[in-house]
Amino acid sequence: MTPLPPAETAQPAFVTDAQAAWETTGPGVRRKVLAHGPGLMLTRVAFETGSIGARHQHPHAQLSYVESGAFEHH
Repeated sequence: MTPLPPAETAQPAFVTDAQAAWETTGPGVRRKVLAHGPGLMLTRVAFETGSIGARHQHPHAQLSYVESGAFEHH
């Protein structure tokens, strides 16, 4: 098990949506990282209509859900 960093340098495991900043990850795609740790990453992602996310991999599990609209994964 990996030890936790000292409290004065530790980043919070979770943040609220209001605390997280949007990051552009590609044309028409942006995200907010809401939780991140060695085994899991939770992001809020917004796609403009017709946008395509770039194929990529992560060393940890990712958690996603569709808040509105439709999403296709290949």
